[in-house]
Amino acid sequence: MIHPKLRGMPHIYYINLEKEIIRKEWMETQFSKFGIKNFTRINASKYLKEEFDEWSKDIIHHPEFYRKEHHKSVSVSVSHLETIRIWLETTNNDYMIIMEDDIDLRLVHYWHFDWEYLMNNIPKDWDGVQLMYNSNYKIYCFLHVKQSNSFNGPLLINKNYAKKLVSLYYSDGKYNLLRKLSDVSLAMGNTVSDSFYVVDVDNFMGFHGKVYQLPLFTQNTDLDRIQRDHHIKSRRAHLIWWTQMRDMFTLEEFFRYNKPNDDKMTLTI
Repeated sequence: MIHPKLRGMPHIYYINLEKEIIRKEWMETQFSKFGIKNFTRINASKYLKEEFDEWSKDIIHHPEFYRKEHHKSVSVSVSHLETIRIWLETTNNDYMIIMEDDIDLRLVHYWHFDWEYLMNNIPKDWDGVQLMYNSNYKIYCFLHVKQSNSFNGPLLINKNYAKKLVSLYYSDGKYNLLRKLSDVSLAMGNTVSDSFYVVDVDNFMGFHGKVYQLPLFTQNTDLDRIQRDHHIKSRRAHLIWWTQMRDMFTLEEFFRYNKPNDDKMTLTI
């Protein structure tokens, strides 16, 4: 039986590489403990960065535009977009949650509301709600518009936003992760490839609509091969909020922003 606080949560799609068996076990053990059965594992090994030349036919523009250092970003972005496309093409559901395979759901135990309350108290104009903060700047411990300095995280999106993302980055059977900088770049003597930048999940997934954030989940930083400082500090901030600060504020304050006391509900990384 699903955890009482999660009743009504939409289908979860989590992205995982075949070689990441420990991460797969981590995610599916969590789902089992919380009684979550409506999930799908997306095999991201179709777009391994090491095999870029083999699947680059699936992206627009000649591969020379995508330098080797961009291959991982492209593979991650395409995996996310393909997941959204699969959802749109195979279901009639209004909402979905997309996440990677290092998300820690255990903060659910500290929530003093349930999923129904959450859906009834997010702004009516929402396109997406990122369910975690990951930042090297600040963690807003309340509902807030997604910030430009926050990285990607587990994301609740509605169908209209999903369609918008796909229409922006997929056409004629190919993905397009390139965006032009400006004609000024060429005028300054740069090459054509220098005049484009590669869009990755951190700078497109949450920035094409009305996307909000809430500090509801964290990352399992023990799964990181490289211990990133902002990952650890962001996780710590989430834990401080839920274990030490939560009861200092009301639920109404948690689901509002631009309040007089926003600064008191903000933790610096």
